[in-house]
Amino acid sequence: MRDLKQDTRGAVYVEFLISFIPVFFMFLGMVQIALMFVGGLAVQRAAAAAARAAAVVLDDDPQYYGGAERMQLGGGGSGGSTEGAVVGFLAGRGISGDSGSVSMPGLDDTSSEGGARMEAIRSAASTPLMAVAPPPAVFVRSESVGGAIGSMPASRIATALLWNRGAMAVRIVDGPASTTARTSFERRDLEDESVMPDQARVRVSYLFHCAVPIANRWICNDPLALVLGAATAGTIRSAQILAGGISLESIQRASATRDLLASREERDSVAWGDFGDSTRTTVGAIGLATEMAGLPSLRVKVMTAEAELPIHFANYTYQSE
Repeated sequence: MRDLKQDTRGAVYVEFLISFIPVFFMFLGMVQIALMFVGGLAVQRAAAAAARAAAVVLDDDPQYYGGAERMQLGGGGSGGSTEGAVVGFLAGRGISGDSGSVSMPGLDDTSSEGGARMEAIRSAASTPLMAVAPPPAVFVRSESVGGAIGSMPASRIATALLWNRGAMAVRIVDGPASTTARTSFERRDLEDESVMPDQARVRVSYLFHCAVPIANRWICNDPLALVLGAATAGTIRSAQILAGGISLESIQRASATRDLLASREERDSVAWGDFGDSTRTTVGAIGLATEMAGLPSLRVKVMTAEAELPIHFANYTYQSE
């Protein structure tokens, strides 16, 4: 026993383990933040692409959009089918014979709002986001840094066709961070230089999938909060923390958890308004189901970006009109 007290072999390994754990957690957090930064850039690019599409599409020839009236949208364009946008737009251009949309199962099965013109704008926004869509492996394998980064681009495209259908919202609004969607636009007189052309301001909101283990639970949205709201979720999470024993530390942790969920809900309120309650509930339900089944938990980060461009309109009548 005396020799054992004086034996210092293995002390370095103990020190290594003590220092490695916080460094490893920091590494996971840095990887998740880096991936989120890339996702944010993709969302900004999607907003710019959607604004460029809106600037051209809104006053384009009605024959390419099923006879839809120029400078008019049928709705706000919150949910919709990306596949339908591609097929409908190409059909209007005479590339295929059917101008209808394609129905595929996705996160949100709501039909597209805004008509064929809005579908074309959604299609332009969806393309850049294919690069950051989650690869299929993250839904069936245990969480890992390699799985979060992904590998083959083709696998992302395969899931993006379904993921972007429910995880992307595109809306043309009347001002920065506005909750009011625009459906009608004015055609200005090109000869009057004092009159500014009408602007199309497009907001793209996206649910970025967080797949880095441990870090995604610190940074990204709790699925329970998506289903029940921050207030109810905060109460449940606090009860889970206090169930381990009531102490000053547990009370402080419970309070911090409630405050964090509430701040995230307030910060993302505008973007969630673009998605609607059905998307929030669906994403949260999938996250809770995977969590209970022992699969990788679905956690998302709400990202949003806006871009504005003047509408390219023509003061003449198309031959098809």
